[in-house]
Amino acid sequence: MEKPTELARNNYNRLSRWYDLFSGSERRFTEAGLRMLNAQPGEKVLEIGCGTGLSLLALARTVGQSGLVHGIDISEGMLRVASARIQKAGLLKVVNLRLGDAQHLPFEDASFDAVFMSFTLELFDDAGIQRVLGECARVLRKGGRVGVVSLAKKECRAVKIYEWFHSRLPAIVDCRPILVRQAFTASGFEIREVCEKAMWGLPVEIAVAVQPQRKSTAKEQRTRGYIMANEKRTSLSPSAQKVQDALRVNGFPCTVIEFVDSTRTSAEAAARVGCTLGQIAKSLVFRGQDSGRPVLVITSGANRVDEAKVGKLLGEPIGRADAEFVRASTGFAIGGVPPLGHSQPIVTFIDEDLLQYENIWGAAGTPNAVFELTPGELQKMTGGKVAHVK
Repeated sequence: MEKPTELARNNYNRLSRWYDLFSGSERRFTEAGLRMLNAQPGEKVLEIGCGTGLSLLALARTVGQSGLVHGIDISEGMLRVASARIQKAGLLKVVNLRLGDAQHLPFEDASFDAVFMSFTLELFDDAGIQRVLGECARVLRKGGRVGVVSLAKKECRAVKIYEWFHSRLPAIVDCRPILVRQAFTASGFEIREVCEKAMWGLPVEIAVAVQPQRKSTAKEQRTRGYIMANEKRTSLSPSAQKVQDALRVNGFPCTVIEFVDSTRTSAEAAARVGCTLGQIAKSLVFRGQDSGRPVLVITSGANRVDEAKVGKLLGEPIGRADAEFVRASTGFAIGGVPPLGHSQPIVTFIDEDLLQYENIWGAAGTPNAVFELTPGELQKMTGGKVAHVK
């Protein structure tokens, strides 16, 4: 049985910090799957269910600087761990992370040379598996390939015992053995190679298949619900328009985009605009505990602010500001505080990690509005001090 999306997300968010500790038994199978996929230098590869990013590192080193790797996962916590790992490895220019659902991939048709999934496809029910493979077919280029590592459904005692636990404890035993080859065939893929292994007595299949001869048209994909468009407002709300006007008056060629759905959290914003979590310029308002003055910290969406460090930079301790103080100080509500256009001048600190990106996204007056800018423009419009704030 497929778990509801929110339940799955919350479960993996809780597990993210310790996931690598208890998933070690899967690694040798994942590594075998990567070898079978045989990514090449210069290729563009997508990993679905990228988790904490171990496979992304291997793929990035294989495709090299001339290639590109995208990772997508439903869990913000997993992506946070992956982002830190990728940054530490110095591979930010090769790897892009996205928050999203594999059944509705936020990528254009014919975007990738290869797609990889390891212990991910079996998280979906039968209908979900076909939707995921349908999306793989859509985003693959002609002749593109899919590599899958999965628990395999066989007639054996180990599988029966495992399925018994899965049916009763789905939040803990979340994967389920599936018919990998049949799933590929049902989706029109041509299987090129299959390898069978065992993990603690459970059968594991590693398979690589190539893109179906005929790809679904965009109209067919939309009919099946495979493509989710980010619906935008046709006109800006007063608060978002205030930010747009401030940008124009101050000479910044940035355009505010306001969505129907929320971009209040960094993860929501990244999913809407199609960037990494780290590229979200998250605006947080604090209050000086001695002076009572407002302090704005604009940090990378992948980071958490260390209040003690910011307090040292400011020269006094700080604390989080409440909603009333934020609106009175900035003229905007929490979740929509932009870098400029405030009710009064505000001391601003900018997370140094934002400077590594070519483009970033800032809040634009409401929890649904954002705009794209460069780190240089952020520094110019705020007059903020670049600092280590995490």
